[in-house]
Amino acid sequence: MRHTAYVFDAYGTLFDVHSAVRRHANAVGPAGALLSELWRTKQLEYSWVRTLMGAYADFWQLTEQALDYALARLGIVDPTIRQNLLDAYRRLECFPEVPPVLKSLKASGAKLAHTFQWLTPDAVGGREGGQSRRCPGSCIFGRQRSPVQDRSVDL
Repeated sequence: MRHTAYVFDAYGTLFDVHSAVRRHANAVGPAGALLSELWRTKQLEYSWVRTLMGAYADFWQLTEQALDYALARLGIVDPTIRQNLLDAYRRLECFPEVPPVLKSLKASGAKLAHTFQWLTPDAVGGREGGQSRRCPGSCIFGRQRSPVQDRSVDL
C-alpha cells in the first residue's frame, strides 16, 4: 500500500534521546549508558505520573528533574556536566537511518512531517510549519506548551 503522507513522532523515533549523553561520554565517564537510561526512564515516569495526577508540568521541566534525579543517583555533581547534557538534549541527533529513509519517502512523492509536544521547533532543527534542518525533507508541526490532557496534533 502506498501512502501519500507520513507523520513521525520526533523523540525516540526520529531523534535519538540517548545521543545527548553519548556526546559527552568522556565527561560523564563509565556510567554514561546507565545515566542515559535512568534519565529517559524518569523523564517518562514523571510525565505519566503527572498525567495521572492531572498536574501538568512542561516536559522540559520534567526533563530537567529527571536528569537531576539520574545525576544524584549516580553521584555526579558537576553542574557543567548537567548544563552540557541539557544543551545537548536540545540538539539531539537523529538516528543514522532516518535521513536516507526520509529522502527515499520524499523521492516517492510522499509528504513528510514530524511532531513534537514539548520543545521549540528550533530544538528539532527548524521552525514550526517549516523545513527541518536535521531531518531534511520533513516539515515540523507541534506545540511548545500544550497541556498534557490535550492530545490533539496541529497539522
